[in-house]
Amino acid sequence: MVKNTKLILALVATVVVIILLFLTIKYIPFGERAKFIGTWKTEDGIFVYKFFADGTGIFKGAFSENLSEEKKGHWEIKNGELLVKVGVTTVTYVYSFSKDNTVLKLDGLTLYKTI
Repeated sequence: MVKNTKLILALVATVVVIILLFLTIKYIPFGERAKFIGTWKTEDGIFVYKFFADGTGIFKGAFSENLSEEKKGHWEIKNGELLVKVGVTTVTYVYSFSKDNTVLKLDGLTLYKTI
């Protein structure tokens, strides 16, 4: 009886560890995705994109007629493109990085990494 209890506890602990690892790995930025994490601004500061490791973001100057309004949304890299979703609106960007990944071009918009 004690052996069965220990075996069951070991199996439950193993399953819990595997689930936690799976959930944690989802939010660890790596590769191309890691380059986005942080705050990006245009030179004039009108557009500010904040990309968080959990796939959420805050976007100022976009998704609203009021350029000073910040909108919360989600982002992901899919098929080599950046997808930003705010509310029901999804925008797909062709992107490129330069200058040691401190300059981000999204279609015609140039953003500079602040920190």
